[in-house]
Amino acid sequence: MTSDLRRRALDAIDDLDGATATGSALLRRLREQSPEAASAAEDAGAASVDEPNLYPVLHRLEADWKVRATWQIGADGAPHRTYRRRRRMPRLPFKGGLG
Repeated sequence: MTSDLRRRALDAIDDLDGATATGSALLRRLREQSPEAASAAEDAGAASVDEPNLYPVLHRLEADWKVRATWQIGADGAPHRTYRRRRRMPRLPFKGGLG
């Protein structure tokens, strides 16, 4: 379940690239990706399965250098944690010698 959520969270971050990818925006995107699971959870009166697991998954993705998290001040003045996919720089070829 967690590996599936990791992949879906990375996909959601990619989808929101350029937009403010806060935890709540990512959760909305995850619900849009699987509307049947979200509607089943709403019918049962419970939170979606992703909701309690989202932030631990995001913290793990940050620790694995898959995403970069920063704090930003929103329009309401409250700080929000935003997430962005880390882009790996291509390795430059080694030129020259040691001496």
